[in-house]
Amino acid sequence: MDGLRRICGLVLLVLAVLLALPSHAKSQSDDDDPLKWPNIKEPGMDLGDFPNSAYTLPAGTSYLEFMPFATQGADDFEPAEFFSGYLLRYGLTDEVEFRVFGQGLTVVDTDPDQTGFSPINLDMKVHLWEDRREWCLPAVALEVALSTDWGSSFLSDGYLPTIQFNFDFPIMKALNFELTVGYQQVMGIQNIGPGQQLLGPPIYARDNEVFFQWAFERDITERIQLFFNGSTNSNVPGVGGGTLVGCGGFFQWSDRLMFFTALNWGLTREAPDFSSQVGFGIALGQPRGQR
Repeated sequence: MDGLRRICGLVLLVLAVLLALPSHAKSQSDDDDPLKWPNIKEPGMDLGDFPNSAYTLPAGTSYLEFMPFATQGADDFEPAEFFSGYLLRYGLTDEVEFRVFGQGLTVVDTDPDQTGFSPINLDMKVHLWEDRREWCLPAVALEVALSTDWGSSFLSDGYLPTIQFNFDFPIMKALNFELTVGYQQVMGIQNIGPGQQLLGPPIYARDNEVFFQWAFERDITERIQLFFNGSTNSNVPGVGGGTLVGCGGFFQWSDRLMFFTALNWGLTREAPDFSSQVGFGIALGQPRGQR
């Protein structure tokens, strides 16, 4: 209970700081011009912070999101990892997006180290409706994913489904709250005794769990955005179960290119003691009908 109070207090403190920060960003609603492409800021990237947004790419366009430098510390049950995660997105229609993601090249910190390519995950995101701030209704998307065994066998957990809802609620012009709530099937350790002690070598079996991911995102300037995020039982590539909180930011280099970085800390035994990432995203293609 004390841990929960500390987490709530930390969230409220960081939210107060984000609200107090000055903003020099211009909202899209302040601009009478229609959205132009390429545009790496609208709808924005999904790698960087934990939750995925409720928005999809315009039909015929794509994002290539890549984090060449990413680490995940050890927890009480799993060793540390170093990996190069990726997310490839393509707009099938203005409301439907096909996605492929994974950890990519992965090094597991065992003795000796194990190196391989993490299995590919297939994903589909459907934008359901826009936000209605005057009615306190967020924008919503439905996302369905399937992990595969198309990778190194020692990194594969087989075919496991995930279904989730993504929410975006613009609290202010410069402050957005994102939330992802989902249900996933995972390979969990079964032989854990009282006090979270392993009873011999780990025994894995399929398990079902609910997960949460959230982020407060604050535009500081038109090119810089900071965020404070957290997750419980995350399904983000390279981040294990348990509860984590962290912070990071985005920097828009141009209409096509955006950089990001994040650092997160584990709060429970099932979570890695830390995770970090540095990456970028590139906007490609041209919306159908504008070619």
